[in-house]
This record gives sequence, C-alpha cells and structure tokens, in this order.
Amino acid sequence: MKILFGHLGWSDAAVRYFRALAERARGYGFEVQPICLVPDAPAPRINFVELDRRWRRRDPALVRLRDELVEAARGADVFWNFNGANVHPDWLPHLHTLNVYGCFDDPESTARLSAPVARYFDAALVGNLACLPLYRSWGMRRVEWVPNAFIAEDCDPTLTPEIVRTEERPIDVVFFGERETPWRRERLDRLAKAFPTALFHGRGWESGYVSAEERRRIYRNAKVGWNLHNSVGPVNLRTFALPAAGVLQIGDNKCRLGEVFRLGEEVAGFDSVGGSMDECIELTRYYLARDDERRRVAANGLTRYQRDYAEPLLWESCTRQFGAWIEAVRAEGRAPRWKAPSTLERIARGALARVGVRLPRARSQAVDEAEAVALCWAAASLVGDAVRIAAIGGSAGCFAHEAAADPERTTVYVASLDRAITPADGPFDLVVATNGVDLRDCATLAPRLLFATAEGTAARLDATLRGFYARVDWYALPDPCVPHVIPVDATTSFSSLIAACGEPLRRGA
Repeated sequence: MKILFGHLGWSDAAVRYFRALAERARGYGFEVQPICLVPDAPAPRINFVELDRRWRRRDPALVRLRDELVEAARGADVFWNFNGANVHPDWLPHLHTLNVYGCFDDPESTARLSAPVARYFDAALVGNLACLPLYRSWGMRRVEWVPNAFIAEDCDPTLTPEIVRTEERPIDVVFFGERETPWRRERLDRLAKAFPTALFHGRGWESGYVSAEERRRIYRNAKVGWNLHNSVGPVNLRTFALPAAGVLQIGDNKCRLGEVFRLGEEVAGFDSVGGSMDECIELTRYYLARDDERRRVAANGLTRYQRDYAEPLLWESCTRQFGAWIEAVRAEGRAPRWKAPSTLERIARGALARVGVRLPRARSQAVDEAEAVALCWAAASLVGDAVRIAAIGGSAGCFAHEAAADPERTTVYVASLDRAITPADGPFDLVVATNGVDLRDCATLAPRLLFATAEGTAARLDATLRGFYARVDWYALPDPCVPHVIPVDATTSFSSLIAACGEPLRRGA
C-alpha cells in the first residue's frame, strides 16, 4: 500500500520533523511518501475562509500546490492529510485515492480547520479522542481515533520497564508547555506555587524553551510529569511522551485518559472543571511520597506505550484501517463531489461567526447521538470523589461506560425507574440522571445528583431542581457535540446542560 503523507511546514524544523517521520515509516517497511501542503514553505497554515477565497480566484500558488498534489497522488492508494489543512474540498475529486482527513487541533481550531472540510473526505483519523462524536455529528461514518504518539525520535530505545523500576531520578516534577492561555496560566501557577522545585519550560515561562536534547535529558531524569490540555483531550504528544520516557503521567481529562491508559496502573488522572487543581496537587504529593508505587505505575506506563503505541505499531494499525476503508469505499461508491454553499449562506455564516454566533446543525440521528454521547462524557468529568454511582435514564448507559474508566468506581445502571434502584442497592454517593427521571426518587438515593439534559432551559429546570436540592450549580457544553463544560448560571441559553445538585431537601420522602 502506497501512502501519500500530506503535512504542514510552519518552520524548517517542522518540515524536517515530518520528513523524518515519513522516513522512519519507510524504515519500518511502509511505503510512505511525504508532500508539504504549504505553498512556499516554511509558512503558517491557511485557515479555510482564506483558502476558499484564494482558491476561488485561482491563486497561482494554490493552483501549483493542487497540481503537485494530483501528480504526487498518481499511483498512490491513500492520501492522508495528516494536519488537516490547506487542501480545498474541490481538489478531492481529482485524487483517485482513499482520501483520509487527519487533525490534532480539535476542538480549539475546529471552526476554521476541520468543520468546513473533513466531511468531504472519505474517512477521518481524529487525534482527539473526545472529538469523535463531533465528527460523527457531521455525518461521517468512517471515523477512528489515531494516537498522537509519533515520537520515536524522542524515545530512548535502551529504556526498559525494569530500569524504570530501579533507577533513581533526581527531578521531582516537570511540565513542558505554554503558559499563555489565561485559564491554563491560572492552573499552572497554582501548580508552581504548590511545587516550587518543579521544572517548567515553554512559551510564557521565564526559563523559556530548551533544546530537544535537553528536553529528552530532563524527561529521562523526572519522576512525575503533568499533562494539561487547553480544553478537552487527550490529544497532545505529552500523553505518550511522558510514559515513553518512564515518567509517571498525571493528566487531565481523567476518564478519556482512562480509555488510553489504565488509571492508577499506568497513569494517574484528574479533572479540573471549574479551575480546581486540588486533585492534581493531591495526586502529585501522593506519588512523590510513595516512590515504589510511583516507579511501578511509571514502568507499567512504559510497558503499555511499547506494547500498543510505539510508532511501528501505529503505522501497522493505520495501514490496516486504510485497507478496510478502501474496501468499504469500493463497495459503497465514492462520496459526492463537493458543492460550494450558496453565496447568501456563506455571507450569513461569515457575518454570524464574526459576532460569535453559529448557525445550528441540521438535525439528524447522527447529531442526536453525538450530542447524547458528548453530554454523558461531560457528566463524567463532574463526578468528583464519588465512587458508588447510580445511573438512571436511557442515555445514562453511555455515562456508566465512561465513568468505569476509573476502576475505583462502581456504577449501577438502569434505563429507567421501571426497574427501580432502591437505597438497598447502595449506599450511593451520586445519582446521574437524564430526562424523564423522577427527581423524588433521585433525592432518596444519594446526597448528590448530576442531571444532564439537552432539552429545556436552565431557568425552568433550576426552579424544579431547587424543590429537591438546596444547592444547584450549572454547567454547559458550548458545543453540544464536544464533552467540554464551563460553569454557567441559571440564565444560560445553552442547549446541553448539566446541573450538579447537593443537599437533598426531601431525602426519604
């Protein structure tokens, strides 16, 4: 199978990185040809609005890039747009390949990167595990997760789990990453205050950047490494670079991380909804004080990386998936050629986007299912320290599966109270319920309730919930297909909402 590997080139170093990645793939025995998808590289990627504008006037640089892509694709089986940018959908019918969209920048860049383009590809490999529902809401049926673990050049091939279990590491905690995003700066500053000897490097830190060699040296000598995302993940290189270096990862997006590595056995996870870093600080202190356990978990993380996420395995998995998709496309026929939206629709969407308003998605079963999954995944990030959970309602089964990523939790699930959960099934720390569940029953089961709904308004539901609970805090999903929540108040107009309730007023009623 011949794979045309399309990549960006925002700097000379980036071009070298992607070319080296393709060269390593060839060394593993895969036929991979790189092509830089940036006119006159090095240069930044082009957002879709600008790409579309330039293509419509047939910008000479884009015409050359399109022609180079078409020529390079001759004889190839697969075109993988690894970074998801700088390919106009109008070019795809000229490529007689399986066209695979790739992206590692969701959800922060979705509106200007993946949303306008991805659906016109035959399939998608999504780097952010939390964004699978988002792609499926666009009507894409061939969507899979690809780990962002292309880090072989940073791995020490001599490192073994046995070495991790026995060696001394002089650096307690490390974090490589930017400190410029306001919410992230606040969280990182809390960590820096709690652990004054921790090492920080990247944009926004006085220590600034270090060389790749120095980064590898520091990781090789670190006990614990933090992993924070800008919103929801896991998606970044740290997710795999830390375990691959024998560093105990303490990562956010707890349950999603638990789908990649085993929580408490291969990594440690926490949730930071609302800005709290207490769980992260507690976990860091716990493992620094228990070095044998820290070594065990870090060694297990390295074992898991080497077994499931090492680069040769990734290429093997991707190639196998490409083969299955090629057969599916042949059987079903290629997707229809891209058609540009009407001028009026483009103007309307552009004007609304400038003031922060999005036109709603057309309703479909795919959208409904994606929103239900995202809402349940988001609810799992609000569980906190609850370990005995009752999940009630049709879609709560999705929540039960997500919450089970933490092995310390036990969840009892029923689709409705027709088969009642009773206090005798408990005791429960928490009830998670969806629409159609009688709140009186919830208040008798546990001192806390998470009520997830995609119907109604917070104001109306707030009054109802306060008839049963003294404390009601609201959270919303800014994008109903992305499991990322923000605190809101009862006047919110978001469609996907979660009420975190406590202090029941009618327990035992």
